[in-house]
Amino acid sequence: MLMADKLATELSKEDNIRLWAKPKTGITVFRPLTCSTKDFYQRLPEGMLSTCILQNKTWLRSVSANPLADIEKIISNIQKSCQLNI
Repeated sequence: MLMADKLATELSKEDNIRLWAKPKTGITVFRPLTCSTKDFYQRLPEGMLSTCILQNKTWLRSVSANPLADIEKIISNIQKSCQLNI
């Protein structure tokens, strides 16, 4: 849960990201506000996130199940993808 909480905290600081909700189960769900979720998703490293449909919109989904995941690198990749739309 620590990685999910850290990711959600960092994403909530981004003006061009909408967080679905604070994670309660290690799953962080969010979407970009300045481009399509599909375009944003394609900029990220393969396998880093998955997509899901909530209320008829596509969202990105991060599951914090890998204890060896580099959360700083994940956050950095997401932030870099956000910057491409400013």
